[in-house]
Parts: sequence; C-alpha cells; structure tokens
Amino acid sequence: MSKAPAWLDKANQNKTGNTVGNAAEVGQVRSKPGPKKALVERKSVGLKFSAARNDEISKLETLLKQNGYAISRGRSEAVEVAVSVLLQVFENKENIALWDGFITETIGKEERDKIT
Repeated sequence: MSKAPAWLDKANQNKTGNTVGNAAEVGQVRSKPGPKKALVERKSVGLKFSAARNDEISKLETLLKQNGYAISRGRSEAVEVAVSVLLQVFENKENIALWDGFITETIGKEERDKIT
C-alpha cells in the first residue's frame, strides 16, 4: 500500500482544529455581515407622497448628511427627524407664532398650485 501524502498525515494528526482567529466560546454570538438589526422595532407604514415632496425628502436626506448628521437609514430617518422637529416646534408656544404662517401656507399648497 502506498504512503499517504504529508498534508493528509498532518491533517489527520491535527486534534486542535483551526487556530486562526478567536476560538468560539459557549454562548458567543458572532455578528453577521450586512445591515445590523435595529434596536427600535419599526414597521412599514404606507404613506403616499407627491413627486415634489418625494424630491424634497431626498433633498432633506442629502442636506442632513452634508451638514454632518449621521443618519444611517436614509430617507425614512430624514422623515423621522422632520417629524421630531415639527413636534418640537409645537411644544414651544413661542415657536408656533413664528412658524404659524409657514405651516398654514404649506398645508394643501400643492393642491392649490394645481388649481391655479
């Protein structure tokens, strides 16, 4: 009978396994590649935006990134920021006086523009 190749002999004698990297431990959870699971559970909500508002949401996302705000979820996070800012405006009565005209003008503006 012929002798086995050296690499097969070495593999057969290896009782410790692969020692490259960190050894696995009981209960150790390794991170998987790709997007990480969010800490906050979110669900999809079917919102409809016009093409103009859709472009504005993309513009808002770009502006937030350009101004150094670390948004990782893109447009949906940009909308969340916009909602939070508007809620903050409503919490302070002085801010409402400053923004009242703009908010009133913005509500239904696209429909009014289509009519005229």
